[in-house]
Amino acid sequence: MAKGIILFDSDGFKAPGIDPRTGNYPPQAVPNPSSTPTPTPTQTPTLTATQTVTATTTPTLTASPTLTSTQTPTLTATTTPTLTATTTPTLTASSTLTPTVTPTLTSTRTVTPTPTQTLTSTPTLTATNTPTLTSTPTLTATTTLTPTPTPTSTSAAPTSASLVFDLDAANYSAMPSNGSTIAGTGAYAITMTNAGSSMAWNSANGGVFRKSTTGTSDMFFVSGLNYSTSTQPWTVFMAYKWDGGTGGRLLNANTASPDFLMGLWGSGTTTMNIAFNGAFVGSSSTAADTAWHFIWMSNNGLNTTNSTKVYIATTTAPATTHATRSASAGFNGLRLFGRFVNSTSSTEPVTGDVAFVKVYNGELTLAEIQASHATYKTRMGY
Repeated sequence: MAKGIILFDSDGFKAPGIDPRTGNYPPQAVPNPSSTPTPTPTQTPTLTATQTVTATTTPTLTASPTLTSTQTPTLTATTTPTLTATTTPTLTASSTLTPTVTPTLTSTRTVTPTPTQTLTSTPTLTATNTPTLTSTPTLTATTTLTPTPTPTSTSAAPTSASLVFDLDAANYSAMPSNGSTIAGTGAYAITMTNAGSSMAWNSANGGVFRKSTTGTSDMFFVSGLNYSTSTQPWTVFMAYKWDGGTGGRLLNANTASPDFLMGLWGSGTTTMNIAFNGAFVGSSSTAADTAWHFIWMSNNGLNTTNSTKVYIATTTAPATTHATRSASAGFNGLRLFGRFVNSTSSTEPVTGDVAFVKVYNGELTLAEIQASHATYKTRMGY
């Protein structure tokens, strides 16, 4: 019987020769690899004559299996930044990765006689997902405002002297009654007779005492306020307005001596800005107008050069003295709207308005005089 020829194929497997009965090569088993996905094994099994598969059956699985991964990792990033006012956002990133990536590579190759090799490659892929969360927090700026306070105008209170007498028409709603104490600073009794009704209270400019006719028996004065010695410092501050009627003496001492006068004076032509304490301090010839005027006369009690000072103003505060005098005469008591004759009569009556008369027990500085002007100028319409 003819014998077949043993042949070797290119892979090193031994193949039988032609079957003498049929004249054909015997059938060979067709390998049936099953791979999902298709690995590219470079496997070189060596078939020897004993049909032993050489255990160099180390199929080199280039473990770059082409994985068509239907891998849709569900990334749940819950970014809840907690923003505090110090602009330090706390970012809580909860990243849940559910990769179900377990591809099974099954490579089955059946070789005759019966070496069936099943290559199972189960790579486990661990996906490390480090999400970079860019959080742009919305910062609400809290602006701290430093308020600029609006100053409240208060009555001037100088530090160098105290207010000891404050006869202010703003404290009244009618003429004061005879024998009453002034409704302001200072416990001084008022003497007031008004039989001719030439004096009245008026609400203009926050309140004024007004004399409208020239009755000489209608009087308004305060006794006991005595600054008649040359060593006593003092300041008298008054706001006044002439009505264009009769000229005369406005603010006077309530005694014949020392002779004292402030404001208006009528000697022929009515003049204003008058200051007299034993002599005129400055001019005595400035023609009077009908505007509101402020006047301050002070004395430092030293009886030396420029001991007496006078300041005047209307719309603008004084920048310096109006006039000075080297003497220190004062006053004893104060009388409005006429010159002292006795307790029941006056001379040189004048018509006009007085808003207030204030006396301090010391010499006010220029800065304090400017501050008092700022306090009362609005009331006088400036």
